[in-house]
Amino acid sequence: MPVNKNLLARIRIINDCLAHSTRKYWSKTDLINRIEERTGIKIQPRTFDSDINKMKYDSGLNYNAPIEFDKTRDGYYYSVHGFSIDNLPLTEKDIEALEFATTTLSQFKEVKIFSEFAGAVDKLISLVNQIKYTNHESSFSFIDFEKAPFSKGNEYLDVLVDAIKNKIAVEIPYQKFTNAEIKQHIIHPYLLKEYRNRWYLLGLSDEKNRITTLALDRMLNVTKNGKKTFVPNTTFNADKYFENTIGINYENGKPVKVVLSFTPFQGNYLKTQFIHKSQKVLIDNDKEFRIELQVIPNYELASTILSHCDSVKVVSPISLKKKIAQIIDNCRKHYKGVL
Repeated sequence: MPVNKNLLARIRIINDCLAHSTRKYWSKTDLINRIEERTGIKIQPRTFDSDINKMKYDSGLNYNAPIEFDKTRDGYYYSVHGFSIDNLPLTEKDIEALEFATTTLSQFKEVKIFSEFAGAVDKLISLVNQIKYTNHESSFSFIDFEKAPFSKGNEYLDVLVDAIKNKIAVEIPYQKFTNAEIKQHIIHPYLLKEYRNRWYLLGLSDEKNRITTLALDRMLNVTKNGKKTFVPNTTFNADKYFENTIGINYENGKPVKVVLSFTPFQGNYLKTQFIHKSQKVLIDNDKEFRIELQVIPNYELASTILSHCDSVKVVSPISLKKKIAQIIDNCRKHYKGVL
């Protein structure tokens, strides 16, 4: 069950009082009043009793706070000197989780938008290393995440993040790979999305009045336009927007049933990593591994199919089958006379 933010705020206030260096005992009234002073919310005594119980016994919070009540002094107190929920020891699993998280974060230290946090990441890594056994070698030094050696357009991440956070429209001169013409875009930015080591901006196009996707590596510049009235995001939902697509290219239309037949060996990879969340197994035997997807055909779907080379065959729809066949035929022309 998710922990209520108000509960955590109250618990922190109670902890601050009970861990106070000069005052040991706190009455229920005093603690409730202190919570009201700090949060502006007056709680009922039964809510306070529930908070105390959670601090002591809730397995999810895992504070195990040694809270006792002294009847003669009419006050709650910590029976263990120096206890504070801020000083809870880390378990081996906690340390491993922190180590993995810091290793993951360190992959992004060289990206400009994250560079300002590099010092904080380094401090966290150092702290985790100090906590670990001094003779324990990090297992995560053997984990290497996929990363591109060079990605054009990443220099615009910081200005785009700032524009999204502060709701500022941006002007972008943009040049597609398929067209030498440079087109000027005014975008009300809503989201930055990463796909296969490339970054994309999604936002409302001032000209088209619809959500547009622009690749950062095709941007020639990004300039904030504070004079342009920003159009806030009221309808765009990234999860819904990409629900029926693979990758970044959004295509209008309804999802269609795509049936793909793989070799049994290739099927092992598809069982452990789905092509799309809609993936459903139709046949799984020693002759073929056949799946069904409910997706809108786009460039990334075709690229994914082609990446499996001769281990896959498109069963349906016929339009996709013809498209893949045409691409393969064009590829054969590059190797004419080789075989």
